[in-house]
Amino acid sequence: MATATYKTTSARKKQEPLTSRFTRVMRSAIMNGEHALGERLVEWDLAQRYGVSRQVVRVALQTLEGEGLVVSDPFCGRSVIDPAAKQVEGLFLIRISLESTAAALAAEYLRHRDVR
Repeated sequence: MATATYKTTSARKKQEPLTSRFTRVMRSAIMNGEHALGERLVEWDLAQRYGVSRQVVRVALQTLEGEGLVVSDPFCGRSVIDPAAKQVEGLFLIRISLESTAAALAAEYLRHRDVR
């Protein structure tokens, strides 16, 4: 059952709020395709499925909306983002730029580290 998905070790449970854990679970579920692109995310259904309160679901969906994984429509509620091809292309270009910059910075750091 899906309720076991968001459970973690007891030490981590004490440190991390339920809303954070559930947000992580939902992020993972979206990224892994458990929730299809454009799928409507109904608070009540998610609360029942994962065994959490609607408030926990609401906070998680707001966080994921801020991250760009969930979109909100005043008349239809929230759903998983369904990006257009142009948006995906733009995201890939940004990713390539960021990864190239990170690789260059890492190489520079390692070069300076080896000199010492």
